[in-house]
Amino acid sequence: MLPPLLWNLLLITPVVMVLVLPGVAALFSKRASGGNKAWWVAASVLLSWLGYFIYYYFRVRERRPG
Repeated sequence: MLPPLLWNLLLITPVVMVLVLPGVAALFSKRASGGNKAWWVAASVLLSWLGYFIYYYFRVRERRPG
């Protein structure tokens, strides 16, 4: 069995890559400047949840017989 620290790293790494990395990439991008950077960071963090909800709705949730 894996130690708890390794389990935590295995669980946290994908979360950071999916939620935090796009915002950081937008923050350090040279294509945007000023207030546009703030909007790109906010959009990448907040709108990613929309994609997760759509994926869940169509693929993950249990289908009920009609």
